[in-house]
Amino acid sequence: MAIVKDNILLQLVNGSLGDIITIYVRNGQIIMAKKRGPSTLPPSSKQLLARLRMKIAAALALEMIKDPDVKAAFAAKAGPGQNAFNMAVKEAYKMPIVQETELPPAKKNIPPQKKRDGIKNLLIPEHLLHPEKLLSGKLFPEKILPEKKWPEKKLP
Repeated sequence: MAIVKDNILLQLVNGSLGDIITIYVRNGQIIMAKKRGPSTLPPSSKQLLARLRMKIAAALALEMIKDPDVKAAFAAKAGPGQNAFNMAVKEAYKMPIVQETELPPAKKNIPPQKKRDGIKNLLIPEHLLHPEKLLSGKLFPEKILPEKKWPEKKLP
């Protein structure tokens, strides 16, 4: 961000130049800044809650201003640069139904199970399913103890 001084050209310019720079006036000073873009981070729970509350307040405000008398009352309260809808949203946001709103419980993102393409019927020796049996140094128990057959299990 840069504050621009003594530049006659930029005193007449405001807005964005491409996707790179934004020029605006704040408190009488000309400011040049990098153009803001959308956030790349997922929204926090506070942000999601604020968005949900604003959606509810806007929906309530739309219902309130359908009545012409209520709309006229809100228009009378509106200051410069405001309208009846802005005032209705402001009032609706203060309502207990909006303020007491909570986020629904988060859904657990359980990845879809991968298909096993015929692996279900594969027989695996039990000693491979239990690695603690391999710790004794007997990597191939059927060669060491040929008389004992290892039971086989099917995968679920």
